[in-house]
Amino acid sequence: MNTRLLSLRGQVKSDALSERVVFWVTNYERQLLSIAYNVLRDWPAAEDCVQESLIKAGLRINQLKSKDSEFSWLARIVVNQSKTMLRQRKARNPERLRALHAQWISSQVDTYPSIEHGYLSECVAKLPNKLKILIILHYYHDMGLPDIASTLNVKESTLRVWLHRARTKLKRMMEDKGVVFDE
Repeated sequence: MNTRLLSLRGQVKSDALSERVVFWVTNYERQLLSIAYNVLRDWPAAEDCVQESLIKAGLRINQLKSKDSEFSWLARIVVNQSKTMLRQRKARNPERLRALHAQWISSQVDTYPSIEHGYLSECVAKLPNKLKILIILHYYHDMGLPDIASTLNVKESTLRVWLHRARTKLKRMMEDKGVVFDE
């Protein structure tokens, strides 16, 4: 476990809370890191994001309504922190973001076993943030629309519309790259 998270244990008086944070790191860190990376496209930034998010969650654990929605609550914190970091990064250096994005896209096409899968990842990366986050949570992390709705604080009906738009845009982008779909 990371030293910054260990320092959180020192800030918190409750052993139960520190055990909860350790539980989050043990059970959810990889999924949360994946969510952050898919938004930020930068591993060090994603690690910082998850770290900051877990610290925020530990300090605000009293806002958690039930343990059943714990992952959704943590995912919402990570998504919000990722968006904040993305806005800050864009404000500081938009060229770096474009370079990282281009580097990521070129590495994805080379690492996936099929050309179509590489194209799909490239197209998902080009979607607007709200659609990209929805696709990542729904398809990459197998979250249902009710969970995503609570994570993003958006109505399910709105998510259905966004999902339809995202699928349509992805299909159009894939067809532009020459991928044919069976109907």
